[in-house]
Amino acid sequence: MKRAAAHLDPDSEVFLRLDALRRQDSLESVRAKVREAMARTLSPDLPPGVGAFDSGHSDTAERAEEILRETGFGESRR
Repeated sequence: MKRAAAHLDPDSEVFLRLDALRRQDSLESVRAKVREAMARTLSPDLPPGVGAFDSGHSDTAERAEEILRETGFGESRR
């Protein structure tokens, strides 16, 4: 992880410290939550469902035709 400094207004710094005290948590733990919030905010917007259906296979694209044949996809139903 690359270190970067962020300047907070005095009120925000106080709120971070108060949050750490209220949760009986370390200031570093609160900083980690800030990093997580930034990551969520700055992440690219992906279409819904992206990554939700991980098959666990890394060769699906290479085997697409084989997989489709096994399922009968595209065959006419008579």
